[in-house]
Amino acid sequence: MGLCLMRRRVGFPLPGFRRCELHTVREPSVPAPPHWLAERFGLFEELWTAQVKRLASIRQKKPQAITVSLPEGQKVDAVAWNTTPYQVAQQISLTLADTAVAAEVNGELRDLDRPLETDCHLRFLTFDSPEGKAVFWHSSAQVLGAAAEQQLGAALCRGPSTESGFYHDFFLGNERTVRSSELPILERICQEIIAAAQPFRRLEASREQLRQLFKDNHFKLHLMEEEVTGPTAAVYGCGMSVNLCQGPLLRHTGQIGALKLLTNSSALWRSSGAPETLQRVSGISFPKAELLRNWEAQREEAELRDHRRIGKEQELFFFHDLSPGSCFFLPRGTRVYNALVAFIRLDTEIRGCLDFLQSVYAVLGFSFRLALSTRPSDFLGEPHLWDQAEQVLQQALEEFGEPWDLNPGDGAFYGPKASGNHT
Repeated sequence: MGLCLMRRRVGFPLPGFRRCELHTVREPSVPAPPHWLAERFGLFEELWTAQVKRLASIRQKKPQAITVSLPEGQKVDAVAWNTTPYQVAQQISLTLADTAVAAEVNGELRDLDRPLETDCHLRFLTFDSPEGKAVFWHSSAQVLGAAAEQQLGAALCRGPSTESGFYHDFFLGNERTVRSSELPILERICQEIIAAAQPFRRLEASREQLRQLFKDNHFKLHLMEEEVTGPTAAVYGCGMSVNLCQGPLLRHTGQIGALKLLTNSSALWRSSGAPETLQRVSGISFPKAELLRNWEAQREEAELRDHRRIGKEQELFFFHDLSPGSCFFLPRGTRVYNALVAFIRLDTEIRGCLDFLQSVYAVLGFSFRLALSTRPSDFLGEPHLWDQAEQVLQQALEEFGEPWDLNPGDGAFYGPKASGNHT
């Protein structure tokens, strides 16, 4: 029987090991964590313990009562430096406590577990709001970063939310890239972190402490010098991962009900030195697995209507590496494109002529009346093209807003016309 190993409580399971029913076996495909990851985590734990002691010292002083005002006009009594927004949510509704992802305190977004300090106006954010989605997806990006550190030994750069999900940029070296075959592995580790319900712990660190925490990551040091303007900045711990992050984030990773990694690509890091190539992995996440299934179904429907697929199937156009940002039209696509251009030109130019006619006649003090002359008996061309042209002229006259008459059969042999007589 293999050697049994106990799981550490400070982070996710020991990297490189997985639990089975009777014993734990080694997975050679999972590398040992880099030394700097353990060193950074150790320093974070020291600073976190000191912060907890400082907060406990403040709480031991005479408790100060504060009032929390809610959007509905309700007021809740609380204790400064003790009561958290999450505890307020529990008093209001257990459903709200389960669905809230962050709090807005006097207009500032904050973690649900960050104690309130003074009288305040409090509003809760859920995934249904744009701000709530941003917090949820930003937290998911931190989970992805933790997985990339654990599995790939990555040096993390940025991990923001986007309008439709999240991504994380990280550095693996000048020659190393993320392969598509590695996405399922990263996704599995993300799911393990989620299943462990790792808390997101917010630490206020001084600039010198930040330099010590990220001494092995020049990307974070550059971001610190560029973006940190005050004497301190926030870092978040999630398991063994420690990241420079403004927040707010979720209370714990278990609030992420479903996560899926989608694509991998390259990104460029530009600083004062030579450009460095980063690896970018993007994903999507939701509070419930059902929402992910609905999103996947909508995505499949959208792919069926994808113009790139339709254009290829109908032999309208194709793309080439010589010009990746534009398409090359095939004969069928050229005919469709030219017809559209002519149609759009055929309406815009007519309106421009009518506007010009009106402005000139107004200066001269004349008035006029318009008429639409349609297809004569001796016309040339295809009837459906005549019908299309007449419809464009009629729409332009109606949008012009002046009265007009219909002259059936009075058009030229080559096309309909809009004409006017001055009075």
